[in-house]
Amino acid sequence: MFLRSIVTRLGAHPCGAHRARGREPERTAGQGAGRAWPGNTGYTGTIGDRGETRPASGAESGAQARAEVRAQARADAQEEAGARGNQNADKADDWQPDLPASIADRVRFRDGGFHLSAELRGNMELDLVLAQASEHLQVTKLPLHWYSPGRFEQIFGLRLSGDALSASQRLQLRTLEVSGTWVDEYVKSLFKRAMAKKVSDIHITYMGPYAQVSFRRMGLMMEEECLDGAQGLQLIRGIFQGQLSQAESGFSEYERYDGRIADRNYLPEGLFAVRLHTEPIQSPLIAGPGVNLAMRLLFDATRARGSVTERLASLGFTGEQQALIESFAETSGMTVISGPTGHGKTTVLKNILEALAQDVPTRNYYSLEDPPEYTILGVKQLNVFTKAVSDAERKRALLEALAGLMRSDPDVILLGEIRYLETANAAVNAALTGHSVWTTVHASSGLNVIARFHEMGVPLASLCAQGVLTGLTYQRLMPMLCPHCKEHLVDVLEHPGHRDRFPHKLVHRLQRLYPDEALERICVRGKGCPHCDGMGLSGQQVAAEVIPLRDARLMQLIRSNHLQAAQAYWIREMQGMTHLAHARLRVGLGEVDPRLAEERLGTTLDADLEELASWENAGNPSRDQDRALAENRDGAQGDTRSGQEGGRSA
Repeated sequence: MFLRSIVTRLGAHPCGAHRARGREPERTAGQGAGRAWPGNTGYTGTIGDRGETRPASGAESGAQARAEVRAQARADAQEEAGARGNQNADKADDWQPDLPASIADRVRFRDGGFHLSAELRGNMELDLVLAQASEHLQVTKLPLHWYSPGRFEQIFGLRLSGDALSASQRLQLRTLEVSGTWVDEYVKSLFKRAMAKKVSDIHITYMGPYAQVSFRRMGLMMEEECLDGAQGLQLIRGIFQGQLSQAESGFSEYERYDGRIADRNYLPEGLFAVRLHTEPIQSPLIAGPGVNLAMRLLFDATRARGSVTERLASLGFTGEQQALIESFAETSGMTVISGPTGHGKTTVLKNILEALAQDVPTRNYYSLEDPPEYTILGVKQLNVFTKAVSDAERKRALLEALAGLMRSDPDVILLGEIRYLETANAAVNAALTGHSVWTTVHASSGLNVIARFHEMGVPLASLCAQGVLTGLTYQRLMPMLCPHCKEHLVDVLEHPGHRDRFPHKLVHRLQRLYPDEALERICVRGKGCPHCDGMGLSGQQVAAEVIPLRDARLMQLIRSNHLQAAQAYWIREMQGMTHLAHARLRVGLGEVDPRLAEERLGTTLDADLEELASWENAGNPSRDQDRALAENRDGAQGDTRSGQEGGRSA
């Protein structure tokens, strides 16, 4: 009842502002040259009812931000004025610095202080401006306020036009192209930092005047540092033109590219390869396109060890889910693991195949990937050797490699992500011929794998044929709370200053989902500690659903394309656990922050319950058909019994 009483006292307050944990400390002139600002300074927004982050409206957010900036700047100016006298303060109000054109759009002087975009740290032209300002204002300490580039644009309305690069940036770019060596050293350093911070993805986003480097840690995007625009563009070009094992020659901001870094000279120990992809993006700051480079880090090994069940347990699967997946491995047929990009599908497959190869070495294990993401011990890993750009060429190369694999006497086959009808049909045929097939596909739930294959063009009759499908899984990764610094939700909500961290509707949703004793166990992300490197998180584990396809009634519903009815049957009659139910279990045990859970799930914790209730209350035809089939089956069984009894009496 404790949390419920807190909720009652809260009243109908609006959803709280979602702010990043780090705040940029005030820097004086000359401090922090060449250093990145920490975190997402000053971001303002709200968490929506379904877990999404909603930025504040432009007008409201900008006005509020400008007011905050001016108030802080005036306070700084007044403090400085106390030391130097009111005359100098008046001089600061009237004076404006003479800014070079190359930095003018990213510098503002207001209320006696400089407001600066972070990519200018260490800029020599800025250092000269600051020195002149100190001399003119007769002060030894200038108030400097640093902002991430995006925040600076939001507050001060930065807009550039004309060429993508200024004249000074073009000159700097030519200098960098001549030297070139800094790219190699920067990439090596970047990967080492990412490894140390347990980063899964690195993003370099070139916006024209600047380039933002971001890390994804524990599933959360975090700003790492900011580069000058010329440096950022040269870095992306250098990566694609000089360091890849597979990439097209040349680079243009107007094209999308795929590539891979596999050169051990650039990769620290433990990093197997780095998968690359670029996309041209719209930038409001330049006439041409910006570029986003996404780099997925592929590690040599994971911490999971032991048997199939031991590895699955370490990845977060429940005991029942572990037993089901282990049973899939004991028969022929196809098991499909689904989920969004970056949620551990390939990691799960690697651990299953590696454990099977260790436990049952008398079988022949193959994998076919384009290209392999991890080293899988005990598995012969085939590569799709192609520099094809078009889907048709890639498809042809993949099918040729798959045909070669089938001639290599396999028992167990791991296929990389299925994207094409031809590879889907090949997987079905491999299952039909008695092979154990493991693969992945992008789908929104376990049973939606069926819809995904059907959309590709695989007939339901083929997909649901005896012996084809063994099981379906779906998973999302949840950030796990650090056990050393996590906080109980009831304690956090006791303090009015902390209530805005949790939207009122989320608190009420938890109140509906959990009994009082479970509410007391719910924990939230703490402030961070040495055990978690200040993250408040200790790793990621899955929230998963595992669906065995042995039940005749379930397969009949799937074959009839009644997927909602199949979902309801699996939950109600087979006691299936959805990935949302698994997430609710983790939240109730105090392992996952409910707000972070909804952010990573992309929906509310009770969305599956609402969907099921809505379907059951809708009076849909498939449900009525189920009742009629059950009645007919019962009637037929009664007739059979009567006939048997009549025959015996005769």
